[in-house]
Amino acid sequence: MLTHRLNGRDVSAIGLGTAHYGGLIQKSLAFDQMDAYVAAGGNLIDTARVYGDFVTPKTGESEKIVGQWMEERGNRKKIFLYTKGGHPPFDCMSRSRLSPREISSDLHESLADLRCNHIDVYFLHRDDESRPVEEIVDTLEGFVAEGLIRMYGVSNWKTERILEANRYAGSRGYHGIGANQPQFSLMKPNSLGDPTLVRMDRAMHDMHCRLSMPCFCFSSQAEGILSKKLSGMPVRGDLESKYASEANSAILEKIKALAAKGVLDADEASVAFLTCQPFPCFALCGSFGLDRIRTWGRLGNAGLPDGLVDELNSLTL
Repeated sequence: MLTHRLNGRDVSAIGLGTAHYGGLIQKSLAFDQMDAYVAAGGNLIDTARVYGDFVTPKTGESEKIVGQWMEERGNRKKIFLYTKGGHPPFDCMSRSRLSPREISSDLHESLADLRCNHIDVYFLHRDDESRPVEEIVDTLEGFVAEGLIRMYGVSNWKTERILEANRYAGSRGYHGIGANQPQFSLMKPNSLGDPTLVRMDRAMHDMHCRLSMPCFCFSSQAEGILSKKLSGMPVRGDLESKYASEANSAILEKIKALAAKGVLDADEASVAFLTCQPFPCFALCGSFGLDRIRTWGRLGNAGLPDGLVDELNSLTL
């Protein structure tokens, strides 16, 4: 499987998403999925404090399963592990949870449930633009100094906030935000349906190129819309309208042409679009079964013809 170098380690360009562990995906299947992912050559596991049972909301369900699996397999040192904290309450998404006390509480609860003493990258799941970046950066740098996290990143932050935070970090000799996690995929949705989510745009892409900042892409396969279109599978009406645009139609035609030549299929195209970006880019993928995960070693090695990534970026950014 293709890897990118990050923090002195080779990290799989395809990460295993665990959002439904403890909810729609029970422990036994979750263990099988993680085993299959490692067998395919993967080592990047994506979880979060709020991941798990979204039907009867609890916290830490996914982290608990990941932690139990790592402990039973004795493989924590082989896994590049990250989690996310600071998510607002689901019943009040406008309420920020980014005070130093709340971030610290989330981190320590994550460490306990993950059964480990450090996290490779710790992400803040959301932003609160009313809170000074200085306070947030100071809090996260404190965790780095304690050895609780190796580096920190942000998810669903706007480009200017990331740059503002890193200007402050630079003035203090801090590490700064070392990774970003936006929504980024080959097919561009017309709306993310949640105003607190942030998608990759041209300004953010330019920042990643300029700084070589690693990008971890959620919803990296655009809910499987490309795969469904290419295979002729029926597409739900809401999904059809979500991705209905001239740009996406043009993208579909380009990938159809490659598929017809046997160059690559929809899954390979979706992943390769991200992993072939001009900065370290990781495709976060999930599954409700095992068969697809077993093929990810192949997906991680797919590429795109010269110049096509630039063409596709012009359509999807």
